[in-house]
Amino acid sequence: MSNYDDNYVAGCYGTVAEQLDEAHYDDRSDADDDMEKGRIKFPNDKLYGRNRELAVLSQLYDDMATNSNDGKEGAAAGGGPRVSFLGSNNGSRVVFLSGYSGIGKSALVKEFIHQIQREYNSTANNDSSSPILHFSGKYIQQSGGAAPFSAISQVFGNMVSNLTKGQQGGNNKADEKINEGGAHNYTRSLCNKIWKQIQSSDVIGPGTDGNEVLIDIFPSLRPLLDGSCVSSNRLQRMESMSNIEGREEKGEPSMNAVKESTSELLNMISSSLQRPLVLFLDDLQWADGPSMELLLFLLANAQMKNLMFICAYRSNEVGVDHPFADIMTKVTESRGEFVAKVDLFSLSQEAISQFIADCIGMEEVDSVIELVEVIYPKTMGNIFCVMQAIEELVRKNALYYDVMCFEWRWTVDKVELANQVGADVVETVKSKIKGLSVNIQNILAVMAYIPCSVDVSVLKELLLTDDALNENEIASLLKEASEEGMLIFLAESGHYVLAHDRIREASRGYLGEKEDHDQLLLHMADVLQRLGKGSKMEWCLHTAVDLLNSLPSDKVNVTDLIKLNLRVSKIAKRRASPGKENSLLRECLERLQPFKWKDYDLSLEVYDAVIVSEYTLGNQDRVTIAIEEVLDHAKCLDDKVSAFLHRVKSLCETKDYAMAAHEGVKILNMFSYNIPLKPTKLDLVREKMKLRLAFKGRSYASLTNLPVVDDPLTELFSEVGRDCLFSGQPRLVVVIAWTAVRRAIEKGIDRCFPLCLVMLGTLLGKKGEMSFSQQPETLLLRGSMLTALAFFYPCLCNLR
Repeated sequence: MSNYDDNYVAGCYGTVAEQLDEAHYDDRSDADDDMEKGRIKFPNDKLYGRNRELAVLSQLYDDMATNSNDGKEGAAAGGGPRVSFLGSNNGSRVVFLSGYSGIGKSALVKEFIHQIQREYNSTANNDSSSPILHFSGKYIQQSGGAAPFSAISQVFGNMVSNLTKGQQGGNNKADEKINEGGAHNYTRSLCNKIWKQIQSSDVIGPGTDGNEVLIDIFPSLRPLLDGSCVSSNRLQRMESMSNIEGREEKGEPSMNAVKESTSELLNMISSSLQRPLVLFLDDLQWADGPSMELLLFLLANAQMKNLMFICAYRSNEVGVDHPFADIMTKVTESRGEFVAKVDLFSLSQEAISQFIADCIGMEEVDSVIELVEVIYPKTMGNIFCVMQAIEELVRKNALYYDVMCFEWRWTVDKVELANQVGADVVETVKSKIKGLSVNIQNILAVMAYIPCSVDVSVLKELLLTDDALNENEIASLLKEASEEGMLIFLAESGHYVLAHDRIREASRGYLGEKEDHDQLLLHMADVLQRLGKGSKMEWCLHTAVDLLNSLPSDKVNVTDLIKLNLRVSKIAKRRASPGKENSLLRECLERLQPFKWKDYDLSLEVYDAVIVSEYTLGNQDRVTIAIEEVLDHAKCLDDKVSAFLHRVKSLCETKDYAMAAHEGVKILNMFSYNIPLKPTKLDLVREKMKLRLAFKGRSYASLTNLPVVDDPLTELFSEVGRDCLFSGQPRLVVVIAWTAVRRAIEKGIDRCFPLCLVMLGTLLGKKGEMSFSQQPETLLLRGSMLTALAFFYPCLCNLR
């Protein structure tokens, strides 16, 4: 009994209390029912007290599916929430589902899916071979360890798994029956249909920027976007392209590209279905910024068809200033007649009474009135809290299974029963965890820090145990934890996940009380860094850095941690998550402070990255501080280029372009270019002569033979030239652009170089000093960076 609470109530026949007479035990080993073994088994095939909310969801779905020509107005059975529709439209539907933690939001959606699938299967023309596709994703609290778009990535991962394997996720026999026989053929045919649409798409077809953006942001989509889902022999990209090491330096995609590409793909998938697609996103109060931005675009997009979004959030954690509150307001304003808000409140005492009666096998609800009168006030009708209260009474033997009468009983009065039910559900769950085996405790501790589901092989490496467990033993422990109600099995992925966020919170709290807490986190971080190689495993690096950042500096190698934060910040930037990038860089700064500039290269890299990140987010005060830090400590001019550039950009934010131009020219002259602040006609003649000497008789076409290089100073040239243009200094623009051309001939062509050519060609073309009448030569350009050179070649060739 050492693993259980010391204040349990001893019972004569309880299976938890120690028994002196073995004759009292139920030794029927062939009994299949948990009730006969003295274990609480909560009903998982019945939803309590949510008929009205179910009716609202069904109305939304059926209206979209039938696309009736007549406008209709419906109401949930027996009153309750009402949803009105104006006209006929098969555009997407949006449900904002709110309620406290544990109130039953996920259970409602689960039952809704089962209901519409059963109804669809019962129709005369349906042969049960075309299941209603539904996919879900969930955000987690304090998800610094989660990659951007984590829940949306889960949705796409499950979707691709379904389409490529031909199996729709489900965790009951009805779902399993749906997937037999024709379902596999249906999903195979569906996958082919979607692939044909992708091939013909100008937005996300093979070779398009949108295709690359989707694969970069959502790596699990690769089989669908490169065609490997329909042909095992199709040429696929080399895996090395998925390797993070080779992709971290790529420029980040624009958020607009992510939005357009994602909506195009979802439209292709949903338009290929016989019945509307259902996407369920849970715990949106914890969604990251990029997810919020993408979600707003998708939900407010009236062009989305045959698609139902269910967006669940905790109402007590989304106030008027929360970003998700703003999303709901904007979506409702733009698509009001196709948006429903469903609020889940506490279950009635009648519903809780029926639930408790079913849990302990009582046919009459009146038989459990005493239990209900104790549990209901403590839990306020929250179904998760009710389950924890029942289990706590069992652990303390206040509620026990009578092995002689084969029924659940309690022999203490209401006052004593009430004393055995804790008021803090997290502490109640922690108490339950203490009663589990050490191996299950270790598994829960590891899973509490993992933002997504993992397979057994990964879990095996993450566990820190004295006795190494094999995969079969871990699988058995996972099943046991599931039977204890701590985990649930996801058929979509074939993995176990924590059954509730309160269990995650309790598991972390319990681990925090143990001496080996820091040791486990260090071990997990080390394993995750080794696993985080391919693009599908980026979450490993996000989780690893989050674990290490939670530890004090004396527990970690600070230099290695700063480098890891830098690495993951680049991944976040590439995945269109500037907020996550910024938080990681601020962590770098904090860890760097005790020894900044002692490691010169590392300090410079951190501050340069911070300057860019803070400027992107508009934090001018932080930008200024970082710029001054670099200018005070950098050893040479080349190391100060980024600081110089953003000093000029910061001046532009004040709209004082003349001041920015003046400062920019002064900085360029530090690099020995001697650009006059107020060029005369004679200065222009001199600069043109320098340019001709640099070309050595060659034409502008020769620029296409120059190597493409990373030259930060070229961006400074383009920025200063722009400021001169905006402040009305055309001669200075020409001089700066010509100087940039001479630098390109010397160093190579940077990605910003075409901007200099654009300004030069536009300005001199308007002055009549260039002719646009010539036809451009056919040039073999090295990438899209030289597009401007091809465009302006007809006029630039006259300058030679």
